[in-house]
Amino acid sequence: MKPTEQEINVKNALRDSIKRQNDNLLATAKEDGIGLVHIHNVKGGITVAFKPATPYRNCFMVDVAVKTCSIEDTFVRKLGAVGAVEMFFAGETIQLPLLNCFCQEDVSFAVKQAFTALYFSVTPK
Repeated sequence: MKPTEQEINVKNALRDSIKRQNDNLLATAKEDGIGLVHIHNVKGGITVAFKPATPYRNCFMVDVAVKTCSIEDTFVRKLGAVGAVEMFFAGETIQLPLLNCFCQEDVSFAVKQAFTALYFSVTPK
């Protein structure tokens, strides 16, 4: 049975609303200084939302939230970004001492290095 024109319009309106909400969420995260890194294969991966725990230069801690994608699924960066940022804003974070070997300007690099090593050490080949 084909969907009616009204059903199609409702689905399109819902899809547009979700897209706007996701775009607003990601814009808010960027304004708040939350960064994102993606580590993935064609199938599976992780997206990490992160921010230094404090603005002080001598702090080693980074708040991170990690969204995973099953190795049975195709990795989609946008879905990972939205999921990781939602987790970050919901307080589903942990603090890791990722800046003990890097300066605060290199936080993105430190997060990428640490989680790339972690992801590929536990992901089946």
